[in-house]
Amino acid sequence: MLTCTWLQFKQPLFLLFTLLLAALLLWLFHKLILRLAERRFEARMAKILEQHSQELDASYRQIRSWKHDLKNHFQILRAYAELGQIDKLQGYLDDLSEDLETIDAGLRSQHLLIDALLNAKIQFAREKDIQVSAEAVLPKSLPFPDLVLCVIIGNLLDNAIESAAELEKPEDRFIRIYFHEMKQQVYFYVANSYQGKRARVGNIYRSHKGDPNHGFGLLRIDRMVKRYGGYLKRADEDGVFATEILLPYPENNRK
Repeated sequence: MLTCTWLQFKQPLFLLFTLLLAALLLWLFHKLILRLAERRFEARMAKILEQHSQELDASYRQIRSWKHDLKNHFQILRAYAELGQIDKLQGYLDDLSEDLETIDAGLRSQHLLIDALLNAKIQFAREKDIQVSAEAVLPKSLPFPDLVLCVIIGNLLDNAIESAAELEKPEDRFIRIYFHEMKQQVYFYVANSYQGKRARVGNIYRSHKGDPNHGFGLLRIDRMVKRYGGYLKRADEDGVFATEILLPYPENNRK
């Protein structure tokens, strides 16, 4: 009788221990996946920053070169004007305008990391025939770790590009970006065109694809915003999906 009672007690205890062990292993696996994702993200950002720095250097060299030749350009334009050679004057102005358009310093918000990420994503979107309008005005530094900014901005833009690129007609593809500092907060707004429907449960949006990995970016954004006591809103209407995020500055970093 005693043996039977012990066995009856032992079986649920063993089952409970197994469940706890499985939960612990699942948690450890989840943390490992997050860490690996962060390392991959950091490596990508380091590469983007290096490329962005090279592009900045090339742009500044172009600008310095153009500035150096500016006096000579004015002399030629003045000569054409004095001689009444209007056709040559117009042609020279057209050439200058075309040459000036090749000097593209990209979007400038003052924040080097965000500039690098934005310009890389905007270039990628335009390669997919997506129209991009962007405005970013930010201070040179923000009181958030670079990883937090990269996770939020990178996933926002990756999702927007993926959704907009699915539209069949290039003229229907667009992304709007608006980043600003607002009263000790940083505001991120990204809107994009899309086709189909956005799946959601209550107020929580899910990936529009069957692959479970596609919802991972949204969850990472949610965690980062929650960690810093921020505000997040997603909305979809008439083929436009928009995300708004407000991140308040941490108390010890307030001006």
